[in-house]
Amino acid sequence: MKRSVAICYCFTLLQLILLAFYEHRYSCKTEFFESSIAETWVDSASLYSIGMKYRTDKIYNHHYERLYEKYLTKYRNTSVRLLEIGLGCGMPLGIGASALTWREYFGERADIHFIEFDEQCAENWKISTQNQVNNDC
Repeated sequence: MKRSVAICYCFTLLQLILLAFYEHRYSCKTEFFESSIAETWVDSASLYSIGMKYRTDKIYNHHYERLYEKYLTKYRNTSVRLLEIGLGCGMPLGIGASALTWREYFGERADIHFIEFDEQCAENWKISTQNQVNNDC
């Protein structure tokens, strides 16, 4: 496993642990999550649907949408700033799936950047996506 991929996985795992802690500590707020997540899965604009469209491992493998949808929905179509760490260079289904997922999910107003250790991979992806996401390599 490449170092950048390992760091990305550790960072995402840390995010999930913090969200799980928050969820446990403030369990009175779980009603929204439980009642709305089933509805969002059938919604073509849901994080689940968009993530499956681009085949990001955050959705089809790790199922992060279960928590992300709850906490990130309020930032859709806003000027939210996001940093995607790692494009997934070397992933079997292709690179940049998460970055494209975030672009569609948050909308055009979002300020999305990515960092990738593999400079050539990042440059190729930037060219192939025609700068849909800012390049801060």
